[in-house]
Amino acid sequence: MNKILLIGKGRLAKQVISLCKDYDFICFDENNINELDQYTGNLLLDCSSYKAFPHIYNYLLKNPLPTIICSTNHSKEDEIKINSLSCLMPIIKCENFSLGMNLLFNFFKINSKSLKNYDSYILDVHHKNKKDTPSGTSKKINSLID
Repeated sequence: MNKILLIGKGRLAKQVISLCKDYDFICFDENNINELDQYTGNLLLDCSSYKAFPHIYNYLLKNPLPTIICSTNHSKEDEIKINSLSCLMPIIKCENFSLGMNLLFNFFKINSKSLKNYDSYILDVHHKNKKDTPSGTSKKINSLID
């Protein structure tokens, strides 16, 4: 059976668990992330926040395995570390799994030069339990516009 090391306990993590019933999940959050070193898996799925990245980084240096990073708001230093890890193992970094948002990102990539003469304003509205505001998604859109 495939084991997924799942870091995070938010909406995305819960949705992944509900959709992937044929997999065994070993779940971690801020309360037990220090126990990550005691486990191995076939995949590491990070649905947490950038705050967990130091633990994830140290774990992956010792235990390279395919990784999907869904967390946002990483520092430039963390982004460099993620890029260096990608030389050692397959890494997918997807800041938003929504098809609609990825289409919007692509729209701004293609059309950003046409929008330079306009002022932009991003209103970042989320569910009441959203932990990181502004969200990584709104920061990504802003970076594509600027």
